[in-house]
Amino acid sequence: NYHWNFPLVCQYFNDIKRILLNIVIFKEQSSIGRVDQQLLSSLQSDDRMSNVQLAESVGLSESPTFRRVKLLEECGLIRQYVGLLDQRQLGLQVTAYVSVRMEKQPEEEQDEFHQLVAREAHIVECHAMSGAYDFLMKVVAAIWTTLPNCVC
Repeated sequence: NYHWNFPLVCQYFNDIKRILLNIVIFKEQSSIGRVDQQLLSSLQSDDRMSNVQLAESVGLSESPTFRRVKLLEECGLIRQYVGLLDQRQLGLQVTAYVSVRMEKQPEEEQDEFHQLVAREAHIVECHAMSGAYDFLMKVVAAIWTTLPNCVC
């Protein structure tokens, strides 16, 4: 037996409607406004910037700045916040770009390749390409001699 707090449920659905409406309105705009571009630029240079600092950087007060950032997150323009690691300090002195050409393979073997790349910690990026090669992988390692062991 569930006991529903009806006013709370109504508030929840109203919040969802408001968020979805804001997303639709935001996406219907033909381009991102100047303030939103400034917000995105500031967050790209320092995603740990406080809301106060962010508001100062774009010339808005804190509350509208917070709402705009939330809207940018909700509509998917800001997907996530990440930390960039210094690979040299982690002992990964070597960076190599490896081109991969695949023969025509059944789909299950292609899936196996994707899973292998995802599991290999030394492969930090893998991009699909057109042309002579199918993929370009960015691989990091401590020393050159370990690279053949890192690559599929």
